[in-house]
Amino acid sequence: MSRVNADRELNDIPELPESVSHSILFELPREIRDRIYSFCLAAHDGLAVEWPKEKRKSGRQPQLLRVCKIIRDEAAPMLYTLNKLSFSHPSDANMFVRALSAPNFARFISLLELQIRATDNRLWMPYLTSTDDKRSLKADFPSVRTLCIRYKSNRWIHTLPPESNMRPWSEDIRLLEIMDGLRNVFRLADYAAIPPPPPPPPPQVHHGRLGPDGTPLGGIIGERDFLDYIDEKEDRKRQTSYGRVPSSLATRQPPPVIKITVSCRVHQNHFTALVTSADALRAQGSRPAPNGQTPTGPAEDAEHPMGAVREGDEFRGFTPVDLRRRMKGVDDPYVGAASLASTPFANNKGVLLALEIYCSESRRENPHQN
Repeated sequence: MSRVNADRELNDIPELPESVSHSILFELPREIRDRIYSFCLAAHDGLAVEWPKEKRKSGRQPQLLRVCKIIRDEAAPMLYTLNKLSFSHPSDANMFVRALSAPNFARFISLLELQIRATDNRLWMPYLTSTDDKRSLKADFPSVRTLCIRYKSNRWIHTLPPESNMRPWSEDIRLLEIMDGLRNVFRLADYAAIPPPPPPPPPQVHHGRLGPDGTPLGGIIGERDFLDYIDEKEDRKRQTSYGRVPSSLATRQPPPVIKITVSCRVHQNHFTALVTSADALRAQGSRPAPNGQTPTGPAEDAEHPMGAVREGDEFRGFTPVDLRRRMKGVDDPYVGAASLASTPFANNKGVLLALEIYCSESRRENPHQN
């Protein structure tokens, strides 16, 4: 870049108001200021931003936005972009965007979490599947890039063996309605139908006559060269129709990544039976029950015939093996203090689906409960 062009670009940068022109903060480059804002405004504990409570522990300092208008204009978009907003009622989500947040900042919301109980399915469905400009998920959050739904299922039957509960949750008609509704409103099938581009052509190898220095002789085309030329023309024709986004989709906002976690509360015995392998029981000095039985039913061996599911695999169901790789203790504002195990996300026709089981730990104090 020439010195003249560089000076012109510097002159295009607006000067800071007199009120902040002598501030040490604004002597720093914008990238450094953004980094400072992120430490104050972004979540570092992995918890979503919930509806305000009288008392709530949080590492965020949104009062920074009240210092001055310049800081508010620079930092406010980061508050909405870097944090996951969580709502447990459709009216809360709608009212937050329409009444509580500034419209010019609400459009920056890119991470969204919805807490949906199975019994509230009828309450949520009109909001999730509507295309109304005044009250709908798609209209309220047009820039959302990742939509996380925690679906609290009631399909876990505690009187059945734990292994018998590994499939009924995925056949819940209300869960299927939510997934179908989201597929339709975001038109996931349109994007899934776009075929991948053809593979790149193989390296071109010359099979004609070569000169003394190893370069092809001009004017002479070998048989393989001619066939490669024809193949290349056919590849160009295919590229005009395959692997190219249709014009009807080119100007449309790409759909968000939709991740649904089906959360099931289970008994301690079920939790232990599903997440503990026979080998682990032996290592702990416990004798596995005869014939793989637990007090509540059959336990699963560490090696399952289906094998472990990997992130993004096509959904065919989960097994206890998938739960054993992601276990932790949590102090969650929705489930309280609990032991939790979850599976990877599997692709169910464009919707990423995972299973989560948890059992409450009444002896642990939940710091999020007042």
